[in-house]
Amino acid sequence: MSAFTEANRKAFNDLSAEYDTKPWQHKIANQVAEALQSRKDWLGARLIDPAKPIPSPETPEVRLLDYACGTGSITRALGPYVHTIRGVDLSDNMVVAYNTAATKSGLTPQQARAVVGDFCGEEQPAAGSELQGAEFHDFDIAVIGLGFHHFEDTTRALRRLRDRVKPATGVVVIVDFLPSDTPQHGHHHHGQEFPEMQHTIKHDGFTKEQLHGMFTAAGLEDFDFAALEEPSVMELASGTVTKTLFVAKGRRAADSN
Repeated sequence: MSAFTEANRKAFNDLSAEYDTKPWQHKIANQVAEALQSRKDWLGARLIDPAKPIPSPETPEVRLLDYACGTGSITRALGPYVHTIRGVDLSDNMVVAYNTAATKSGLTPQQARAVVGDFCGEEQPAAGSELQGAEFHDFDIAVIGLGFHHFEDTTRALRRLRDRVKPATGVVVIVDFLPSDTPQHGHHHHGQEFPEMQHTIKHDGFTKEQLHGMFTAAGLEDFDFAALEEPSVMELASGTVTKTLFVAKGRRAADSN
């Protein structure tokens, strides 16, 4: 685990106790959920009709990977449209919070559970580890919700997620922020808006063009992108910051390897 990844793990461990508690955090989580739910057909992934929640021969099990899952905002957003969910996060505290929330909401570990891990870093998980097992492959949809700006190598992360979804049909989705509109003093430092998280933020958002290039380099086709009209407001210790959320998606090419 790189020092940078370790810094992320510690920061989110420290945050997990008070994560998701502030009204503005709820508001952004709701914005993310609405962005995904209102675009569920656009995402192009195989999803279920919530009125028919049981897998059947006509609708085989639909599986979601919630990567860098935190306490589960993507799981809460897309849970009604899938049968099973697996979360992965660097932070053991986040994973505990995720699994506690899943159990409290009545989900069995078979339906939704998270594990501590990382398969987007330099090193792949060890052979024989749980993350190399069948349970963590062949997803219909893989989503990183508001975690992408923390990743050291975003194209590598997309490639690793691509490997976890089904060839030809699996979809990879990123929900994150556009670059800041108003650089302070004419130049911008990564993470200056989030001093408390600055050491873990690698990217000040992403443009559509950057994302298209990354998705293509990672063997993902049918790229599309949508920016939200409603701004997201963060009330940080350092002041109020406004950012624009986007949803980006691509499908695993049939012959990608």
